[in-house]
Amino acid sequence: MNKILLPMIVLVLICGLLYMLGSNSQGRTTEIGNSGEPEAGEQIADNVDGSSWRLRVIEYTSGTESKPDSEEELVLSFEEERFSLTTDCNALSGTYQQEGREVGFSLEESTEKACKENGFETELRVLLEKAQRIQLSNPGSNDQEEVLAVIVGPDSYKAVFDRI
Repeated sequence: MNKILLPMIVLVLICGLLYMLGSNSQGRTTEIGNSGEPEAGEQIADNVDGSSWRLRVIEYTSGTESKPDSEEELVLSFEEERFSLTTDCNALSGTYQQEGREVGFSLEESTEKACKENGFETELRVLLEKAQRIQLSNPGSNDQEEVLAVIVGPDSYKAVFDRI
């Protein structure tokens, strides 16, 4: 009887573990929510084409922030399915695809200056590589500044840009 009972218990435990792991990964995918309706208080950035945005802050879920020096011009621009990004060292450019909230950037060109170690360029390159969605706040508002957030997953960080 023990020869039959032990393998059955092991099989039940393995099945339960696999079920839990599968549920966890599905929950993360749903939480990211790259498609579908916007969450409460979120606007889909319908038309970023022809706009330019200055980096205000990079916000991490840990509560820390990275802010550029006031004299730095870190600008993200969109024009006809292409983007350009001026960092604190190099200029980057390529194409972007947007469908609803979902966004994808494809870096194609970059200047190649020697950059300081703790600059924003590395963080912004990762942002472009891993960006999942964009969010627009206060669109068309005369009273408040328009804000564009480029979001890298719910457990990571986002870059917040002001329209210029």
